[in-house]
Amino acid sequence: MHGQSINLATYNLGTITQQAASAGKKFADTVINANDTVKTSLMVIGGIVVFVCVGLILARKVFPQTTIGQMVQGNGGMMFIICGISLGVVCFAPATILPILASLFAIIPDLAIFAFDKLTGGGLVHLS
Repeated sequence: MHGQSINLATYNLGTITQQAASAGKKFADTVINANDTVKTSLMVIGGIVVFVCVGLILARKVFPQTTIGQMVQGNGGMMFIICGISLGVVCFAPATILPILASLFAIIPDLAIFAFDKLTGGGLVHLS
């Protein structure tokens, strides 16, 4: 939002979220998709991470008595696997996932500004 201002009198819910999604898409297009080596490397790394995490889930269920099966038992192990799968998906398809993640993180300030606007009746503050 550099160079832009938000007038709370005319603020609509979703303004920051839409800008964050477009910034995430622009980042993915200029940095990741512009370079085939980076794109291919991220896809390979993401695929390997997802493959390893799925293998850990299978080891947890099929071989629960082994060292690896014992290591991923419990909530901590599953959270590690879920984070690994999430990281793998982001690496595998960054042009699709990054705008969605940027939008999700932008919802909180977007809702806060919208609520402040509605509570104050709008037009009291001009953010820039």
